[in-house]
Amino acid sequence: MNEKKNKKNMGYEEQNYMNKIEKYCRKLPFSPRFIEKNQLIPKNKIKRTIDSFLGKKILDHYPLLIERTHALVAQQEHTIIIDMDGNTIVTTKE
Repeated sequence: MNEKKNKKNMGYEEQNYMNKIEKYCRKLPFSPRFIEKNQLIPKNKIKRTIDSFLGKKILDHYPLLIERTHALVAQQEHTIIIDMDGNTIVTTKE
């Protein structure tokens, strides 16, 4: 899922949840697992909140990616750069 700018008709609780999502995801796609793992929304409210955001068109939904073997695709980005002196520079999510 990915957030959009349209945040109409959001109550205080939903706005609080969206602010947490924006802070941690910085406009990058995320999953309900990410929300649960980082305790951004109480577990019993995740599905209802996401469904509400989707219904209000606050979030975009992306389908799961499936390989030809029918396995789910996992994706994570990490950047490693080796400079001219052979030093490794690594970017990590902080």
